[in-house]
Amino acid sequence: MRATGIIRRIDELGRVVIPKEIRRTMRLKEGEQLEIFSDNEELILKKYSEVKTLTDFSRDYAEAIVTSIGNAVIVTDTDGVIAALGSGVKEYHDKHLASSIDKVLADRKTAIFSGEDCIPVIEGVNPSWQSQIIAPIIVAGDIYGSLIMLADAKMGELELKIMSTASLFIGKQIER
Repeated sequence: MRATGIIRRIDELGRVVIPKEIRRTMRLKEGEQLEIFSDNEELILKKYSEVKTLTDFSRDYAEAIVTSIGNAVIVTDTDGVIAALGSGVKEYHDKHLASSIDKVLADRKTAIFSGEDCIPVIEGVNPSWQSQIIAPIIVAGDIYGSLIMLADAKMGELELKIMSTASLFIGKQIER
């Protein structure tokens, strides 16, 4: 943990304002949920991720897709990679997402990219894939994360439908 040098007072309702600089660097948005932990004299605020609560389930689901289709699959929350399965993506695990993914997810629909249209998944790592599919995980109208399929060959309707179905299914599991 690093010190910021910022000091805030607790108001009469027990509220503390998180400074804008910290909200920006941590990608905290209005309405986002935080987990609160206490340890002796420390109070720890941690971003809450519904997708992380389903890590094992989503990893198993992604692994089934990798086994049946053969393409790499990445599971993300809104900030980073939760699971990376398949050839060539192991180093993506626990990395922060590139801002280009946010722009795709904002459209709230599954997108397919090929060739030079492929976008970085991880900041600073240029895409080396021939094709990618990005499927948002949406729960009650809010984006909770995504499923990303990467391939060395061009993908089509079958892979698009598989990824759309998988993201819808994981979204339904979060709703429960």
